[in-house]
Amino acid sequence: MAEHSSSLKVRAIMALLTTGLVGACASSGGTGPDDAPVVANANVMWEDGVKSIETGEALLTSGEKRLALGRQQIREGEAKIRAGNERVAQAKLEYEQTAAAGSAASDKQQQANALRSIGLRWEAALQEIKEGNKLVAKGNANTSRGESEIGEGRLLMETGSVLIRNAHRSRLGQSLLPLPTK
Repeated sequence: MAEHSSSLKVRAIMALLTTGLVGACASSGGTGPDDAPVVANANVMWEDGVKSIETGEALLTSGEKRLALGRQQIREGEAKIRAGNERVAQAKLEYEQTAAAGSAASDKQQQANALRSIGLRWEAALQEIKEGNKLVAKGNANTSRGESEIGEGRLLMETGSVLIRNAHRSRLGQSLLPLPTK
């Protein structure tokens, strides 16, 4: 949902920027008193460029934070998985040893209690592995979203830069640069 709304923001900003650019392209060059529409469009392009850069910087910052969080979650999840796997292996070994030793033991109740205790530790280790897998999945989602935000932020910043340059070029009567595309 949030990814969809940030995509909508980008589209809305791009529509505003395109509107300003089309208006500027439709006007003739020059900066005399009769050329007020060109200057107005140049001002709109400049303002849209600044807004685009600011929005892009915010997305870039947010994306970098989300990317760092995702990477941290992946590391923590992988550590939980490793620890869980080690605990499963240990519990399996203990279970096999206790079961083998129990055939010679006279107290079956004591053996059953020991096996039950090992089984509980084994289940806890499996739960830790599941939690680790969930954390890795969450980290992958955050990493993916962060990379997307970084890409959108860079595109907005580049678009803003082109709009600012085009505002200046429009005032000088020069041809405008094309806006960047994804």
